[in-house]
Amino acid sequence: MLVAKLERESRREAVEWFGEGPHTVELEIEYPQYKEELELADDWPRVRGTFRIEMAPLSLMPIAVNLFMQQVHHKLWNGCSFVINAMHILQAGPHRFSNNGKYDANVPELLNRFVNSRLDKMPFQEYNDEFPHDKYTVGFAGRPGGPDFYINKINNSVNHGPGGQTHHDLHEEADPCFGRLVGGMEILSDLGRIPVDYDRGALLLHPVVIVDSRVVATREEEKKEDGNEQGQGDQQQTNEQGSDGGGFNAPNPGP
Repeated sequence: MLVAKLERESRREAVEWFGEGPHTVELEIEYPQYKEELELADDWPRVRGTFRIEMAPLSLMPIAVNLFMQQVHHKLWNGCSFVINAMHILQAGPHRFSNNGKYDANVPELLNRFVNSRLDKMPFQEYNDEFPHDKYTVGFAGRPGGPDFYINKINNSVNHGPGGQTHHDLHEEADPCFGRLVGGMEILSDLGRIPVDYDRGALLLHPVVIVDSRVVATREEEKKEDGNEQGQGDQQQTNEQGSDGGGFNAPNPGP
């Protein structure tokens, strides 16, 4: 009963805020890009790229999808960092690179934005077998999940699915999987060249920062926008044809 109510309310809120979907999120990141002619990573130029994530259907993962889109909409991820680049995942959280490959974890300035907005944690480990942790999917880390999230660099459907996280008390639970990377795969290759400290859990030795985040137009909204632009274009063409005829000038479309 409680789970069904939480799912229903999350779905309602997501539709109210962001439309029916499908929904897409963009994360703009800044990172050092490898240059063969530069020996030290400290000298690599810092560039920007964008991860584009398509959210899981609201019918499958309404709570996790709504939580992440709300986090993005309220710009809570801006200034946070990707800190772990292991063989199987790339993980981000409210952490900040300090110096010499060291991080300040759960920086109050960053973490409190999530906590104060009540957008820091999942209420329970939502999971749906129809949206497993395949390669390039996105999931929440921790128990309960959030705010840290990760991109699956390989198929982690077993390790991060039901019963895969045996080090947690309720090991039969799974990490919530709520999105799929559909753009920016080349950035993963770039980040793979940045040195990491494997003795400390594959921590990145140089900062990879989320500088901006946004919920972009849903497919249905994009179709409407395309239709409006087409309609305006047709109207403009009609105006031009009328003008060429010399007998009638149609009025410009209203605002």
